Amino acid sequence: MFLCVCCCVLRSFVFRAVIVRQKLHNWAVSFFNFTNQLSANKEDDAEYNNSHIFQSTMLCALALLGLLVDNVHGMQCTTTDGSKKNDGPCQCGSTLPSECKADEICYSTQGTGSCRKNDYGRFGFMLVQSTEDTYETCSQVNGRTSILEKDSCEDAAKSMGLTDQTVDLIDNEKRPPGCFWSNTRLMFNKAIFSNTGGIKTQNEAACSSIDQCLCWIGPECPSPDDSFPVSFPSHIDCLCAGKLCRIKSDGGSNGKLYCIAEVEFCGPECPLGKYRSKSTGGVCVGCSAGKWSATIGITSDVQCLSCIPGQYTIQTGQSQCTMCMRGHFLTDDHRNTETQGCDACPKGQAQGKEGKTFCVPCRAGRVAENEGAIECSICPIGRSSVAGSTCQPCKLGETTDGKGGAATCSSCSLGMFGRTPGVCQDCRPGFFASDKGLISCTECPVNTYLFGLGKSSQADCSRCTSEKTTGISTGNTNASACVCKRDNFYADSYNGGGCLSCPIGANCSRRDGVLLHELVAVHGYWRPDGNSTIFSDCRQGYKGTNALEIARQRCCPEGKCNVKGELNAYGNSTFNTTDDQCLEGKLFLILRLRLRLCLFFLNLVCANNMYFLLFFALATQTFQTLLMISCNTNTTVSLIRLSWSTLFGMLSRLCISK
Repeated sequence: MFLCVCCCVLRSFVFRAVIVRQKLHNWAVSFFNFTNQLSANKEDDAEYNNSHIFQSTMLCALALLGLLVDNVHGMQCTTTDGSKKNDGPCQCGSTLPSECKADEICYSTQGTGSCRKNDYGRFGFMLVQSTEDTYETCSQVNGRTSILEKDSCEDAAKSMGLTDQTVDLIDNEKRPPGCFWSNTRLMFNKAIFSNTGGIKTQNEAACSSIDQCLCWIGPECPSPDDSFPVSFPSHIDCLCAGKLCRIKSDGGSNGKLYCIAEVEFCGPECPLGKYRSKSTGGVCVGCSAGKWSATIGITSDVQCLSCIPGQYTIQTGQSQCTMCMRGHFLTDDHRNTETQGCDACPKGQAQGKEGKTFCVPCRAGRVAENEGAIECSICPIGRSSVAGSTCQPCKLGETTDGKGGAATCSSCSLGMFGRTPGVCQDCRPGFFASDKGLISCTECPVNTYLFGLGKSSQADCSRCTSEKTTGISTGNTNASACVCKRDNFYADSYNGGGCLSCPIGANCSRRDGVLLHELVAVHGYWRPDGNSTIFSDCRQGYKGTNALEIARQRCCPEGKCNVKGELNAYGNSTFNTTDDQCLEGKLFLILRLRLRLCLFFLNLVCANNMYFLLFFALATQTFQTLLMISCNTNTTVSLIRLSWSTLFGMLSRLCISK
């Protein structure tokens, strides 16, 4: 009786054991059935009692062994989320636990536990087999799924550390679909679906003790439609259409996954500016030109945003729009071109900011002569613009008042003129402008002068004094242009240039501003020297009624005293001697003719005599001097005749003797 109670107590611990304890329990049950069979065939009570005692003893021993195993292997794994390895052997899971060895990774969800050697993450793998009492498949337990992709099967084997990590392919509907382990060999059955009566159904062949199904423990990836992207946070792995969809060590795209079960695609999300869906076959496609996206996981071009006016994209797959650069604009918010983005501002308009939808017309006085201008240029001085692309030059006589950026040109002001388009200048001295917009200034008239700039009236011209004039000169600039009037005045060069009345008997008509030494005597008058202000009346030396006539014939007659004649060699008189003012007498003419004939004859006879030639030149000069002496006295005539006779005799003898 004691042994029965002990066994009952010990057997209560068996139900708390792990898989090893369950196996021990099965062995105990088998052994109990065996002993019962023996007792049923008992020959006597002694044999029955012995067998019953032996049965109770073995059951207690097995219970104690199970309790011992529970103490050794019943410790729960401290880390069950697959994030790191456990330090020692432990139990992974509760309902369907697995016994993990030291340095193995435990992942447990909903009571099911799995152990693996490699790869951290919130997932697991388990080998599942059927028993005599159970029909096992991967999908019979919630959170457990078949692996239906070859590469994923090999990844699972590597993660679990199985001895065979390269699949052998088969195609058999009688064996488990997808990935399974068979007698130390990794197998992959392509017969995932069966065709019964023309209907395609899932192959649900069960696992067995020989064909142990290699199952995935973890979430299945939701398979969204094209309008709703699904992403999983970092370190969340899933099964996508039977294919392992796992985050790699580099984290993929921000550590997120994207599953499209219809095309059996699983991978990181597309980068910014791109999308993928079942319609693209899982391939990332860029947002079309003119659109952009800064959202990860979009599934169609419809979810891409159009660039706002003033921005553009000329390439596909852009994560942001480019703003129109300065000098350009864009009004179309759906620009889709591969050749250009924004439009350049036309001539006459400019835009100095980026991302604008318009250009600003240049205001009056400013222009943009080229397309794409970022600012309007100021029209230079002398040019104007109402509103356009060019600055127009001002006309002659117009200006912009010395300033740039003028809208219109204005006429040159009083006292100014414009001979160059757009440029006005002050009238120079001697000129004035009494109207606006003149292209030239007016000269001050005769007998006036003007030394100031920019004068606007003839009244600004100063007049000469009554005794002075400018002659025919106009546009005079200072008072020095006013000189003493001819005929009535001559200039006093010794007393400040004042005007003195022309002396009686003097001719002051040589020029305006004539000087004293430039004066000549009029007919009938005689001047003793070039600086004398006294002109003698020759009538004083004659008597009779014809004194005036004789005086005019002998004093400054016609041909003498030329008022326009040149000054002498010294520049101080209009004659060399005072006798230049007198008429030549008849004796003088005869003697001069004789002298010329004699000299001609002697020159022919004595042409080769050098001494004669020298003496001849000296004599000729002396005689000419004598001839210059006044011819009105008898003494002078006698002297000339004596000199002539003596000179001619000397020349003759000299010539004959040689």
